[in-house]
Amino acid sequence: MSALALSILSETFSGKARAGAIGIWATMVGLGFGLGPVVGGLLLGVFGWSSIFWVNVPFALVGIALTVTVVPESRNPDIRPVDVPGVLTSAAGLLALIFGLIEPASNSWTSAPVAASLAAALVLLASFVWWERRAPVPMIPPAVVKLRRFTTSCGVYLLSYASLTGVYFYLTLLYQDVDGWTALRTGLSWLFMNIPFLVMAQFAGRLSRQLPARAIAGGGCLVTAAGILTFSTLSPSSPFIIAVIGYVLFGTGTGMWIPGVANVAMRDVPPGLSGTASGVFNASRQVGTSIGLAILGAIGADAATSAWTSQAAHLPGAARRAAIGQARNVASARISSVTRALGTGHRPAAEQAFSHGYQVAVLIAGLGLIAAAIIAAFGLRDNRRRELDAAEGKPAPPGEPDNPTIVAQPHHTFVTRPDGGHNHVNH
Repeated sequence: MSALALSILSETFSGKARAGAIGIWATMVGLGFGLGPVVGGLLLGVFGWSSIFWVNVPFALVGIALTVTVVPESRNPDIRPVDVPGVLTSAAGLLALIFGLIEPASNSWTSAPVAASLAAALVLLASFVWWERRAPVPMIPPAVVKLRRFTTSCGVYLLSYASLTGVYFYLTLLYQDVDGWTALRTGLSWLFMNIPFLVMAQFAGRLSRQLPARAIAGGGCLVTAAGILTFSTLSPSSPFIIAVIGYVLFGTGTGMWIPGVANVAMRDVPPGLSGTASGVFNASRQVGTSIGLAILGAIGADAATSAWTSQAAHLPGAARRAAIGQARNVASARISSVTRALGTGHRPAAEQAFSHGYQVAVLIAGLGLIAAAIIAAFGLRDNRRRELDAAEGKPAPPGEPDNPTIVAQPHHTFVTRPDGGHNHVNH
């Protein structure tokens, strides 16, 4: 659905009309982004965890009705067969990779399940690349792969969302599981991030006419990184104003680079391949989300476990063994489980150990956004006159593609963990 929205808007509108239409869509996205956590918190508090799924049914029915009655039909005259080997090898490779990255939370990196999964991922993903270079009709057409700004944008999207996902996850653990906030209170606090995102998304078109794409994307990533690095200083006892500063920077930055990167990604794509390209672009976000949460979760859990076991080493024999047995609960921010098993006197140590893992993971996420900014600065270079013509809806010079698109996409969901009432916001 997210991928097809890009294609539908590109096919239906052009020039300034397209920019206006996408601006309205960005507004709706921003409203959903801001209201989602708040409404989700209310539903969780009143109806339980299953309500956050059922509430989507009426929206889906309305969406289907509007699509059938309002959206004009469009088809690609050059129908491509499904690349079954490409789909299977890429999906299986990503599944093995993600499993191999999250399994170290239960087993060591040298254990058989982890080693086998990572080895299988390497073989499968290498097979996917090999097949795509030789397939008669590859899943990702060569014409799309050869577009430098498109592939760079996908890389920036993947790396950025890999970082964002870990931040969402750890912020929610900190405030809900450690500080004991309700889902509603957490959702309301995110308005300090959502409102700046909504405001900045509205200026996406204007920014594209005043600044080059690499300045918008790179600058937005750096502002987001500043917010994440602010988050990395938080602990359970930190004043909330520090988090507010991080939220504002985070929301402002994402409101810049999300539409900016999508704009330059789709600009060079030939009209007949807009659907495929938008699918690949959206897939880069999904892959980044999955891999990022697995990697940052493993890093944070390992750091928290190491900090906790170092503290437990000073305890006498039986107490030390009991404390080490709670390492997984500490890494998962289940501080209440730790205090029930060991006593309330161990709470400060457990919070300190979790905070160490949290800070390490979030710091690495911030460095990931800085890396994305560097990639954007060097990979999204373009002729400024061409960018301005695209923003104004003017045709591109002969031999140059003309397919500008500016889009803002939501980048988180609100879910719950039903094994004890802990509700997590992540991507």
